[in-house]
Amino acid sequence: EAFRQYPAVFDQAKAKLADRLVHSGYQPSRDEYVAALKQMDVVVSTAWHEFFGLAVMEAASAGCMPVLPRRLVYPELFDEPAFFYEGTVASLVERLSQIAVQKQRGDDLSTCRATAHQTAANHHWPHAAQRLDEAIESLAKHPVASRDDLA
Repeated sequence: EAFRQYPAVFDQAKAKLADRLVHSGYQPSRDEYVAALKQMDVVVSTAWHEFFGLAVMEAASAGCMPVLPRRLVYPELFDEPAFFYEGTVASLVERLSQIAVQKQRGDDLSTCRATAHQTAANHHWPHAAQRLDEAIESLAKHPVASRDDLA
């Protein structure tokens, strides 16, 4: 959903790119949101505050190639160097320009998109639940004797 206040540059971009925008803003249902994601090539994060990157994971699950700042949780989640920019506007513009040129040339970006999809799939509940179960079973077999053991 949209914030009540947001930078005017978003309205300027919508006006300037109106003939090329397929979707913009809030989608009324989960199905429409996922369908919109599946039409996208890339997902961009410029986050300065992020704990997990749920929206990025959802987009990667839908097949989007992430373009992420090399900060926060992202380097822990994704290990593909092609997914990162150095966190500056100039490096973001450069990375997006590279992707646009690759797409225009007809380069196949499916390997990067598949890598992102697989990374996201590793965090889907069936995989996460299995890892959590294994961790709990390990603790049950080898309990921590005291708080000092945690240090």
